[in-house]
Amino acid sequence: MVAMRVVRLDRTALRYARIVGCLIVGVSIGCSDHTEKPVDPPQNLILISIDTLRPDMLGAYGYPRPTSPVLDELADDGTLFLNAFSTSPWTIPAHGSLLTGLYPNRHGAKSELLALSPDVSTLGEILAAHGLRTAAFVNSLFLSVPYGFNKGFDEYEYVEEDVRLESSGMAKRVIQWFAAEKPERFFLFLHDYQTHSDYSSQSKYQEDLSRPYEGEVTGATSELMAFRNDHFPLGQRDVQHLVDLYVSGIRQMDAELGRLFRHLQQAGYWENTLIIVTSDHGEEFLEHGGVLHGRTQYDEVLRIPLIMRGPGVPAATRISDSVSIIDVLPTALSLMQVPVGSASDGTALDGIDVMAAGEDGSRSRQPDRILFSEADHGNAQLDILRSVRMRGFKLIHNRLTGVSEFYGTRSDPSEQREISGRHPEMQRMLMDEVGDFDAARIEGRAVPAMDPEIGRKLKALGYLR
Repeated sequence: MVAMRVVRLDRTALRYARIVGCLIVGVSIGCSDHTEKPVDPPQNLILISIDTLRPDMLGAYGYPRPTSPVLDELADDGTLFLNAFSTSPWTIPAHGSLLTGLYPNRHGAKSELLALSPDVSTLGEILAAHGLRTAAFVNSLFLSVPYGFNKGFDEYEYVEEDVRLESSGMAKRVIQWFAAEKPERFFLFLHDYQTHSDYSSQSKYQEDLSRPYEGEVTGATSELMAFRNDHFPLGQRDVQHLVDLYVSGIRQMDAELGRLFRHLQQAGYWENTLIIVTSDHGEEFLEHGGVLHGRTQYDEVLRIPLIMRGPGVPAATRISDSVSIIDVLPTALSLMQVPVGSASDGTALDGIDVMAAGEDGSRSRQPDRILFSEADHGNAQLDILRSVRMRGFKLIHNRLTGVSEFYGTRSDPSEQREISGRHPEMQRMLMDEVGDFDAARIEGRAVPAMDPEIGRKLKALGYLR
């Protein structure tokens, strides 16, 4: 197999790289260590999804301000994926992919009206069948209402979002669970909403990360929705302030993770637990004229963090090849030496084990791999956009208008220069791939009539009109 593009650095070099903002990307280095002794697989798994978290605003990904010291240290101790992408720009479809290893087209949960297909297996079901105690603590109504994400969990608890100003409450609740249950082997799924709008956090974090501002923007979801609907403009200083509020929330979330990680160390779980931290999507700050997320397929909303740390995971390693949120399930199961299995219809999962080793012991890669994203939300109709990427090119297609955009993401990672017609064979091939991808669609299960109170809260969070 061809060696995966991996960079392995010592911790001093990693911290220096963050300071100067020059993480090494895309360099091939022979870094496999054939003298390493086999390690026992992790006994436990903690999968953490931090809603709406942009990787480029974390120190481990080169952000210059101190937003994420806990996650930065976790990345130092493990493997960080520099180019990880979601399958959707919003919560339901993306989490469906995270917990099934399937694209939304194949797990079915593509809107607030559709839940996971009843035949699709989840990570909770797989690990419960292999004897792990399973529990989930989620911080969003979209994961608390019956979308099927609770399949396979012995305990599945919704933690109210409204306490975010003091803290998400997530670490405290999970620590209570450990104290009460004292699990021997477990799978814990945690979903935290701290970085989602409203952009609110404790004053000490805002004081550390906010620059002087005299405007009226507060970061409330209702305010950002009003901007979306052309009710008022946003200037450069307004956007800077929104970013400051947003990264203050990241810092508070990071401190919350620190409390949880310290407990895991003190309770003796740290060394035999695989920890995976990711997100469902990013957030827009006028890169393409918009705010929030859900409507577009640009990389400010599709690129996500992905950090793994634990037994079998190389330390101080950076992988630059493109991977997807669908790869989390098969990679976690492989590291835990649990059979990956297949989708409900007997075909292979969409995701792959991105930590797989080749015959020579090096990490394998698939240079011609094609990755998709879909299931936009909040446009004239649901699920009209598709994006597909391969070999440094990306095509975004609007099924409603028939209009496509084409970008070279290596030379133009911010997707500011549309290059349709410059690489016609690649553009045509990606368009053909979009057609084949749509042909594989399945139908999700209809969600029962929504409770009016839940509907009111979802509307306040910007998900319902």
